[in-house]
Amino acid sequence: MKKFKASAFMNEAQELGGLHANLLGEGYKNLIRKGNVWVICRAHVIFLDPPTWGDEVCLETWHRCQDGVFSIRDYEMTSQDGRRLIVATTSWVIMNMDTRKLQRPDRILGDETLRQLNPDRVAVQEFCGRIQPFEGLELVQHHQIRISDIDYNLHANNARYLEWTMDCLDPDILQKNAIAEFRISFNTESTLGEIVDMYRVQTGELEFYVEGRHDDKDIFQIIIKFKEK
Repeated sequence: MKKFKASAFMNEAQELGGLHANLLGEGYKNLIRKGNVWVICRAHVIFLDPPTWGDEVCLETWHRCQDGVFSIRDYEMTSQDGRRLIVATTSWVIMNMDTRKLQRPDRILGDETLRQLNPDRVAVQEFCGRIQPFEGLELVQHHQIRISDIDYNLHANNARYLEWTMDCLDPDILQKNAIAEFRISFNTESTLGEIVDMYRVQTGELEFYVEGRHDDKDIFQIIIKFKEK
């Protein structure tokens, strides 16, 4: 096994994105003064040649551009000799905590930050699009959100959704194959104590669609693909 996990990438990407935003003066502490926070909405992550335990890697991130209310942040993980290992594009919004309304990045972010957008550097060509739901879903498990799932905003951490997804899949699939890519959409916040119902359907030979629901709300959707080792 010993390969870099999908959830591990999301944790690292979240941390690095926060550090970069802080360096630009647009991190959590700066935005929260006016009641705003960064929220990740979508991600598309491609595992070209994921690192193995003990490998030394470099993970870079940059603000790529603005797409309506979305702020596009790309990532690239490379090996010591410069090989691309993992590439990703993510879509973020700025949300006001009091009104729950989305704010256009160009109306919130400072001029210096906007000048540092890098549209010419592209990790994944297409932005993350909306995921269309599939039919024929099977209820496979229930997950009650616990303290260990919660982030500093008191919502389930986005990396946890990847862990719940993996728990929904056949261990034999995970042991015999490597992850190729996933697209995930974070649709609704989930909080401590809520029960998330996990649904799954196989959409291809090594491709699955997983959806998490609470009552009548779609919490998240993910399409995950594997490849033979």
